[in-house]
Amino acid sequence: LLPRARKWSDSYFWEERNFSARCFALCPLQHDEKILLKLIDDQEFLVRKNAAVALTRLGSKKGISSIIAH
Repeated sequence: LLPRARKWSDSYFWEERNFSARCFALCPLQHDEKILLKLIDDQEFLVRKNAAVALTRLGSKKGISSIIAH
């Protein structure tokens, strides 16, 4: 799932970005932090919510700061 999630994180369609964020929420990896920080700034709430879950599980300081900012 993670290779497809990395590819779809830049998609024009919010459903694919949502799928990407949900995959990262299942198993977030440290080197995917940059992608998750981009997904947390998405215009669609469902994408942001799943990216927030992934960043929380990852324990990223930048991610937690972004969550608080939103």
